[in-house]
Amino acid sequence: MIPFLIRGLIRPEIRSVMMGNPPATVNAFLTELRRLESISESPTDSTAASASSVSPPTSTKDSNYLS
Repeated sequence: MIPFLIRGLIRPEIRSVMMGNPPATVNAFLTELRRLESISESPTDSTAASASSVSPPTSTKDSNYLS
């Protein structure tokens, strides 16, 4: 059953690690999956998400504009 669960994983890097040393039980599979997901999350993902939620400045005056 574990090989079928591993093949169903979306991220190929996690799938590759799990196939190299497959867990013996479903509980071990879930534990290892959580561990791999926690170490594979990059800090830039959270930075990009927070940067996209920042609103643009309210001033529309161009600082390079000469009058």
